[in-house]
Amino acid sequence: MLHATRPSRAFRAELSARAAHLRSPRFQMRACPRVHLKLVAIDGALLYLGSANFTGAGLGAKGDGRRNFELGILTDDDWMLDVAQQRFDFLWRGG
Repeated sequence: MLHATRPSRAFRAELSARAAHLRSPRFQMRACPRVHLKLVAIDGALLYLGSANFTGAGLGAKGDGRRNFELGILTDDDWMLDVAQQRFDFLWRGG
């Protein structure tokens, strides 16, 4: 997981509760203060790109009047997967 700021207390609690499954090398976190992209790639086969932050408001978990307006796509397009994963890898390596 590449993130810009320290995850919220609630998110850290969820990570802690799942610590047995979130160990390196399967799961790693790295900070990059300038990252703003939202990308989830699953096994090189499925890609989500969107605007939603991984917060309650961004993911629709807040009340009706407190949700953000977000947009995203889910695709299995090989070209999009390749480009998105290359970009993520470049940022992960500090590029």
